[in-house]
Amino acid sequence: MWFQAAQSEEHGLDLDVFRLEYCVGTVHGFGDHEDIEFVEAYEGPATSHVVRHLQQGIHYSFRVAGRAEGAQSWSPWSIPMSAVTTQRHHGN
Repeated sequence: MWFQAAQSEEHGLDLDVFRLEYCVGTVHGFGDHEDIEFVEAYEGPATSHVVRHLQQGIHYSFRVAGRAEGAQSWSPWSIPMSAVTTQRHHGN
């Protein structure tokens, strides 16, 4: 997901700031996600981020948006990507 946002520069967008959000559960497609509570995990210039304090065996969905530095508006949210944690929480 981060790779897709960073590569959007090739399509005429110069994204400098990214916003990563996640929620519990599997979210599919673009659809209407207004009723799903996403939590902000990161906002900043990095194109990767470690989300901590996830629980083992739980499905999570992640989405990312970007904007140019100094811009007022964000890009549309990416298609949510889902994953399940397989390792125990390590406490950091």
